[in-house]
Amino acid sequence: MDIKPQNLLLTEEFQLKLIDFDLAYCQGDYFVLSHGTKYFRAPEVVKDKCLDPMAADIFSMGVLLFALKVEGRCPFLEDANEKRISPFELLQKDREKYWAFVCEQLNKPPEFFDEDFKTLFEKMTKFDPKERPKIEEIKQSNWYKKEIYSQEELKNVMIQALF
Repeated sequence: MDIKPQNLLLTEEFQLKLIDFDLAYCQGDYFVLSHGTKYFRAPEVVKDKCLDPMAADIFSMGVLLFALKVEGRCPFLEDANEKRISPFELLQKDREKYWAFVCEQLNKPPEFFDEDFKTLFEKMTKFDPKERPKIEEIKQSNWYKKEIYSQEELKNVMIQALF
C-alpha cells in the first residue's frame, strides 16, 4: 500500500527489492486502506474507499513505472483544486490528448513512450480498480515481454546512471 521509488532497492546483482512494509495490508486492517504516498495512491485510496488493496498496488506500480521511465516525474497530481481537467481525467477520457500533454510537459518526442508502454500504463491506472490487470496479465503484456538487458548490460547501464 506504499509502492514508490523510495521503497525500492537494487541488490548487487541489480535485482529490484521492495522494502518498507509499515503500510502493508493485512486482511481486516482497514487503517492502511486510506494511506500511502501522495501522487502514487490510487483514486480509491485517496477517497478512503479502497476495497481491493491489490488493485490499488497495481495502480501505484503503474505510476512507479511511469516515474522510473521519466526520471522521477509522476504522471498525475492528486490536487484537484484546479478548474481545468486533471491529467488523470484527461487520460481516462482522451488518451491521445493525454500523451500529447505529457510529452509537451516533459519536453519529450511522441515516440519516447511506445504503444506497448502506453497500453500497459493505461491499463494499470484505470479509474475502476476492477478493470486493472492482475500481475499475471501484466507479465503477459507486450511491454513486459520485451527484450531486457543481460546482467552485464544492466550493470553498465546502472553504473552510467550513477555517475
